Amino acid sequence: MRGAAILLTVISSLPLGILTGRGIAITVQQFFDPCLEWNLSTGSGSLHSSSPKIGVNDPCASRRAGTSETKAGAIIRLLLVGGGIITAILLGIWGTVRSRQGLTVTGAVMMFLEAIPLMFSFAALPVFASGSFLLSARATSPLRGAPRIAARVLGVIAGVAGLNGIVGVLRYWATAAEFAPLLLWLLPACCFFVTAVAWWPSPDLTSPE
Repeated sequence: MRGAAILLTVISSLPLGILTGRGIAITVQQFFDPCLEWNLSTGSGSLHSSSPKIGVNDPCASRRAGTSETKAGAIIRLLLVGGGIITAILLGIWGTVRSRQGLTVTGAVMMFLEAIPLMFSFAALPVFASGSFLLSARATSPLRGAPRIAARVLGVIAGVAGLNGIVGVLRYWATAAEFAPLLLWLLPACCFFVTAVAWWPSPDLTSPE
């Protein structure tokens, strides 16, 4: 069972790990891009910068770009989002390999929280990985003690988030007068997956603890 649990943890976190690594690489590359202007302010629908005008022989004339994000903000984003996801993946895999349920559940909780800043992109990936981590933690033995409490709390939060997602999808359906795309149903489905894994009765539920 532990081999299957390890495989599940790795497979569920692989796509998110690839996307996160790619995002980190792109942001780090931007720090050394002389043609990218940071901390641009918006005004009257256009970007304004105090940088000098582009000259005829400027190597950035054809590819100058700008962003309103500051370098400090980008570093904080890398640490909180990118670093948080990588840490959650490492905790989930290491906890599964070493049969440390506390580490695996901690990784699951962190992974679920990392879905918040990704709400309008690929939030379903970390939520699904979170549920997979919980499933891996339960694969070898039932959850007990603090890991069980943390998993149950996470399951309640995920259930509430899933219901909220269903309400949002139904509102879209009513407003757009068309059936909501399947991608909009994916996030609530993943949230309910987390809830089901967290609250599914253990095989030895009737045995004394």
